[in-house]
This record gives sequence, C-alpha cells and structure tokens, in this order.
Amino acid sequence: MTTPKYMIAHGNAAVQAARIIAAVAKEREDKARGYELAAQWHDKQEKACREIANDIRVGSHVNLKAAVAATHHGASAAGLRNAASALIRPATT
Repeated sequence: MTTPKYMIAHGNAAVQAARIIAAVAKEREDKARGYELAAQWHDKQEKACREIANDIRVGSHVNLKAAVAATHHGASAAGLRNAASALIRPATT
C-alpha cells in the first residue's frame, strides 16, 4: 500500500485549495440539512402511524399495518440522522 503524499500549496494554489475545501464542506452541510428535513418528515409520519396503530376504532389489521409503518418511519428517521451526522463528522482517516 502506498503512503499518500501531501503537498503544501502556496499563493494562488493555496487560495484555490481553500475555496475547494470550503465548497465541499458547504455541500456536505447542505446534504446533511436535507437528510435532517427528510428525517423530520419521517418523524411526523411515525407519529401519525403510531396514533392509528393505537386507535381502537379501526380494525386490528389496520392497527398492525400502521404499527409496521410506524416502525419503518422511525427506523428511516434514525438512519437519515445517522447519515447526516456522518457527513458532518470530520474525517478521521
């Protein structure tokens, strides 16, 4: 396995590198923000499904389907938040 070599940029190259790094960081933050918005939507859906799953006025088959959907939405929200935090977390490698 080869060891990566890092070069220190000077002058215009350093400015260009800083701009690229900033653009990549902003892109990652924007993507993480999108993941968080999607997670919030899944939270809202989970809450609605939980209410239906606990509603005695509907049939048991509806309660079961709603409970499964609530689990799905809760897991999706957790996965999206995990992906968002991985984007924000600084690379350790």
